[in-house]
Amino acid sequence: VHVYKGTTANSFVYYEDDGKSFDYEKGMFYKRIIQYNPPTNQIIFENAEGQMSSKFKNIAIVLHGFAKAESLTTNGKSAALQQTFTSLIDAISQFDPQGSGKATEGSKTQTTVIKNSKEKMTVEL
Repeated sequence: VHVYKGTTANSFVYYEDDGKSFDYEKGMFYKRIIQYNPPTNQIIFENAEGQMSSKFKNIAIVLHGFAKAESLTTNGKSAALQQTFTSLIDAISQFDPQGSGKATEGSKTQTTVIKNSKEKMTVEL
């Protein structure tokens, strides 16, 4: 989950199902609302809905623009943030006319991985 520091609260719905059947009509899906609240510096993963478990056991949180952040807490449990460089567009190869095959555009980010859970998770920065 990529979170960009800003001043406007935002949320989106994350959804999974098997992608093959109509079992979602019987409740076989995984759905949760993920919110970012700038005034409180919180990322909230609401309780997951549906009878299915997520295929992801962990959630990587990538923070953009949170330069001073060194750690965060998830439901009171502290986790260190790793200083990383994130590039969303990479050169195709070393022969790419745009670059040397290394990330040429991107930004400094902070990253951590938390365990996924169906329960509500509050991440505080």
